[in-house]
This record gives sequence, C-alpha cells and structure tokens, in this order.
Amino acid sequence: MSLLLGWLIFLLIASFMTTRNLRQEDSMGAAPGLTGQVATIDKVPAVSTTTLWAFALYGVYTYLGVELRQHAHFGSGLVAVGLAIYGAGALAGNLAGGSFADSRGAQTVVLSSLVALAIVLIMLGALSSLHLVLLVGLGLFSFCAYPCFSAHQKRLVTRFGSQPGALLAWNNTAMYLGILMGSAVGGRILASAGFPALTAAAVAVALAAALSTRRVMAAPSHQL
Repeated sequence: MSLLLGWLIFLLIASFMTTRNLRQEDSMGAAPGLTGQVATIDKVPAVSTTTLWAFALYGVYTYLGVELRQHAHFGSGLVAVGLAIYGAGALAGNLAGGSFADSRGAQTVVLSSLVALAIVLIMLGALSSLHLVLLVGLGLFSFCAYPCFSAHQKRLVTRFGSQPGALLAWNNTAMYLGILMGSAVGGRILASAGFPALTAAAVAVALAAALSTRRVMAAPSHQL
C-alpha cells in the first residue's frame, strides 16, 4: 500500500513537469528539436496524466458492482443495466473526445474531461442511494471520463511526432499502472471508509491531473 502511494506521489509530481514537455498548441505539429530519440525523463511526465486519469476512473469503476449490489441494493438485472449504461457512455465519450480534440484542441478536451469527471464523481458519492440518479450518473461518469484518454493520445502524437508508436505504448502502460494503483488503493478505501470516501479520493486525483493540464495551457509556448 505504501509503495503504491509512493508511486502516486511521484506521478503527481511528474504531472506538473509537463509544463516543460507539452506544447500549448496541438495543431502546430511535433515540437522542434524532438525528431530524435525521446528520453525517458520526457516520457514519464508526458504520460503521467494518463496514470492519474486511470487511477481516478478505475479506482471507482472496479468497485461499482460492489457498490450497486451491497449499498444501492441493485438486483442482478439492474446491475447489468447500470454497467450497460456505463459502457454506452464510455463508447460515446471516447469517440467524442477524438472528434473534439480535432476541432477544439486536445488540451482543452483533456482539461474539460478531468474537471467534468471530478464533478460527476462528487455527484455519485453524494447521491449513490438514489437509483435513478445513480443510473444516469454511471452514463455521465464514463461519458465525461473517456474523452481525456483519446485527446491526450493526440497530445502525445503531436508532441513526440517522431516516435508515436513508442509513446502510445508508454501511454497504455501508464493507463494499466493507474488501473493497478487505483484498484489497489480504492479497495482499501472502500473497505475502511466507504464509497463516498472512495469517490472523494478519486476527485482529488482527477483535479490534480486537471491542474497540471491547466498549467500546461497557461504556460507561454516558448517555455513548453
């Protein structure tokens, strides 16, 4: 547990280093001077947003079935409906994220997705006893979360244009690391403090990722 928390702290620090590693404008192409080998020290901050996103998302998603059955008292059929709604939201959100990244800028989509994810998590934690609200919230949860992933992938391809395959592989690895950490830490939080505390922890991680992205957007382009 302490090791996972240590990794989380490291990734939070790394995420703020992205102010020096990602461009403000997504449409300008690969950054000058980055056509050669990309150093690991540049890769880790670049993909840390994905790890924090996956921590916030899957730390809660992994235990949705437990929450729906044991605390919201959903039957098997209603649990299946809830997860189907979640899946539909994820499908729509992922496609919307790619489309909006092209039309409105990937960094804007990443920031908006993370902030919206935090807001929906607050709603889920506060209103988890209301069946209808919870069902709608599951769809909003995934729909708001998944644009971040596809939009951030565009950021990586834009920033590291010479090695897109390698960076996308790092990004997927970062996602699985976030799933691992979120599931492990989330289980402990759920067992000791309950679902509202779990969603509160996920909100904190999502906002940390959003803040790092906001700093990237605010930084002058010559410093990125």
